[in-house]
Amino acid sequence: MRNIKLVLEYDGRRYNGWQRQTTTKSTVQGRIEHVLQLMTGEKIELHGSGRTDTGVHALGQVANFHTQSQKGLSEIEDYLHNTFQMILISWTSRKCLNVSIQG
Repeated sequence: MRNIKLVLEYDGRRYNGWQRQTTTKSTVQGRIEHVLQLMTGEKIELHGSGRTDTGVHALGQVANFHTQSQKGLSEIEDYLHNTFQMILISWTSRKCLNVSIQG
């Protein structure tokens, strides 16, 4: 089992905060988990070092997840960048997600 660290930067204007919620899919944690699950085919639980409220931006927020996937770190990073740009392109012209990965 690998433990992957993400360092995140995001524009929070279109999110209902960090923490996954049952009442909305528009949370940072929920969106990233969904993308990681599509990529790995595994149930992913993302653990954040802190939380943000609705509309709050983040710079340097740290999170991690465990996976059996053998995908390279650059492949995971590229997948997250590319998928988020496709999903969120209609939300804002600003960069929606910046991520760096350590494994």
